[in-house]
Amino acid sequence: MPAKLSQMPLAGTALCEDMLAGDSLRRLSAAGYQCVYPCDLFSVFEPSGSESLTGVETIIADASFRVSHRPLSEAAELKDAIGAAGLSAVSAHFMETLPPPGKSREWIYPVHERFLETAAAAGLSFVTTHVGAMFAMPEGGRSFLERCSLARGIYGEARMLKDSVAVYKSLCREAAARGIAVSVETGCIELPAISHDIESLLAFIDAVGADNLGVCIDAGHCNLREMPLPEIVRRCGSRLFEVHAHDNCGDVDSHAPIGTGTVPWLPFAGALEESGYSGAITVEQRDYETSAAAWREIVKSL
Repeated sequence: MPAKLSQMPLAGTALCEDMLAGDSLRRLSAAGYQCVYPCDLFSVFEPSGSESLTGVETIIADASFRVSHRPLSEAAELKDAIGAAGLSAVSAHFMETLPPPGKSREWIYPVHERFLETAAAAGLSFVTTHVGAMFAMPEGGRSFLERCSLARGIYGEARMLKDSVAVYKSLCREAAARGIAVSVETGCIELPAISHDIESLLAFIDAVGADNLGVCIDAGHCNLREMPLPEIVRRCGSRLFEVHAHDNCGDVDSHAPIGTGTVPWLPFAGALEESGYSGAITVEQRDYETSAAAWREIVKSL
């Protein structure tokens, strides 16, 4: 029998600092969430030239900032805090799946291995990724969209695809050794040729050939890209690993509360229920109360 949407846990995004302070965890628990989705678990941004706040190795740095790994001890502390609040952490998000332009793809392998150690320390079952995302994209006051476009030009889109297949093979192998699955998010802007078309995304997953690699359907991103949500659910089948829920009006990736934009929630929810998906519904915005209430109304309407 297909899973009932009412039985699927709700997860809410939160910053690690807020979780350690207890504020986000209290709000999530009070609003009826069962899970938390740490949105800055894997790395810490610090000003260059300052004393390292993490005390661990730097991943990459320039004249203005330094990116360092989050200590494993802090990931374990977060796991304990989340459990003490009666919640669990099932998944978390890291976008960087390619090295900086000019570096070989092997540069990213130890970074991913360390990220996966952090995921294991936090007790995660999944990590969510963006295909084509890289460290150290060009800056220069450009928007994120402009930076992604420029980075594709520097790196080379054909090389990005080739390297991504190899990198995901390594990432999924290392993740499987730790009992972790990997998902690729729909509708992201780093490599649109893959993530804006479900057939291309599924073909990419087939090319990687890893059983622990699947799709994260991001409802808000799909709405922006005019990707038909019910059909995408049906095409994914058993390769649907995760769901991200937030709203927009089809113009800006506003990450608005569920029910405040034009995402077709009822058809999407109906397709999820028919599909047998039984994972979490991750509310990827922080008006926890409004989104949770709207989701419960959607579930009641099915």
